[in-house]
Amino acid sequence: MPAHPPADAATDPRALLARGLEASHRGEYSALQTLTAAQQGFAVRGDATGVALCAAALMVTGQALVSYRGFRDHIAALAGLRDGSLTFDDLGEDLLAHAGLLAGVLMFAPSDPFCDRCAKRILALLELELDVNLKFAAGRLMLYYTEPRKARELGSGCTCCCSR
Repeated sequence: MPAHPPADAATDPRALLARGLEASHRGEYSALQTLTAAQQGFAVRGDATGVALCAAALMVTGQALVSYRGFRDHIAALAGLRDGSLTFDDLGEDLLAHAGLLAGVLMFAPSDPFCDRCAKRILALLELELDVNLKFAAGRLMLYYTEPRKARELGSGCTCCCSR
């Protein structure tokens, strides 16, 4: 008999995160509720990495749907990206985390020097074979990064799907 019962797909935070991201990529507002439920599930389990991924997904989704509720808390959940205490073995999760944090920092502290470091990491990850929807979401955020800041030279180095 397994030590833990199988996860219920309706309440499993990992399954909720996946469904929330799918809804987000379709532009559905229900993504915000699903991602919030996933984040709460990860919090109950004490999974800070899961909480951070949901925070990133909520900011990427919120930016696209023009709903900035909770961004300051979501930025705080991703604070470990700054000092390196939050890392991801999965490069898609790394892209999501950096894209989410960039969305939040651009909204609340656009002159924060971390924006540059975050954008450089995103550009490197955009070169990889990762989920196309995630790459487009991150690429959209790079446009917000480069245009207002007149950092077009950084954005012009991207040779991923944006230049094909």
